Amino acid sequence: MRLSLTLWVVAILCWVGFETSTARAEVYSLTAAGLGGDANYDRRFAADAERIHESMQGSASLLTGQGATRETILAELDRWAGSMTEDDQAVVVLIGHGSMASDD
Repeated sequence: MRLSLTLWVVAILCWVGFETSTARAEVYSLTAAGLGGDANYDRRFAADAERIHESMQGSASLLTGQGATRETILAELDRWAGSMTEDDQAVVVLIGHGSMASDD
């Protein structure tokens, strides 16, 4: 519960900050929720990601579960690199609890 509240506060502060900045700047947002390790965490992570994603404006992307891999996240950031300008802003929200894997 505390982590979810913290994520919401961060997302809202970012959104408010972006709303008051340059009118022409585009906001690019990526919300990614990885696998939770069990069905309960999978549902919670996906629900949190969906709520945060819905609050974003501009070019917003959502990746969840098995679709939120290192490769898909990097591909989205590469896509941004081709269209962002120096006035644009980026928000990346990662939801998960880490991994015990040594190389991922």
